[in-house]
Amino acid sequence: MTHGTLWIPLCTLCVLLLVTGVQSDDELIMSNLVYRHGARSPIAVYPTDPYKHHWKDGIGGRLTQRGMQMEYDLGKFLKTRYVDTKFVSPQYLHTQVTIRSSGVDRCLQSAEAQLAGLYPPSDWQIWGDDELGKVWQPIPIQTVPDDEDPVLRPENTKNCPGYDDLMEEMQKDEAYQERINSDETKDLLKYMSLHSGWNLTVDNMWIIYDAVKSEVNILLF
Repeated sequence: MTHGTLWIPLCTLCVLLLVTGVQSDDELIMSNLVYRHGARSPIAVYPTDPYKHHWKDGIGGRLTQRGMQMEYDLGKFLKTRYVDTKFVSPQYLHTQVTIRSSGVDRCLQSAEAQLAGLYPPSDWQIWGDDELGKVWQPIPIQTVPDDEDPVLRPENTKNCPGYDDLMEEMQKDEAYQERINSDETKDLLKYMSLHSGWNLTVDNMWIIYDAVKSEVNILLF
């Protein structure tokens, strides 16, 4: 049987699973899997945040234990979909699978956790004399510095002028300007500033959303 190919880029920008389209008489020859990191701590916490001391590994978008489990479970799902169906070999082979991550710690850790679920060592890949070599093996993850990555981190690089052009176009859009200057938006910012302890603007209000979303992901599920 001719095995297929998996290319797995791990990014912070989008959530997407792409599988080459096939008809009933066609043969799947390659899959591209694009997915996000697991649950993380907030990028920042606001002064009145009741959970600001919850994060044992600190804030700044650190991958949490729940996030690690999420990625490990994703790896097990991908194993049933691509390995157990014999699309790729049950052993990791560098000729079949390529993993690409952004240089952000949480993404690299997520890739490691996902690969632990996707490719536990078996047969000739078991290594060492203790239990670790029976359940985990090191698998290479390709990456580049965060500020040199126009593919997965275009907002952090000067190598993607198209990104800056699109952002500028969006910010000049009449509907966007009307929205951010509306009384509704001004009232919302005033309310959020009062209850968060921060002077919030359209440019930094995302920090509140980020903190609340991160806390909901960890504390309620």
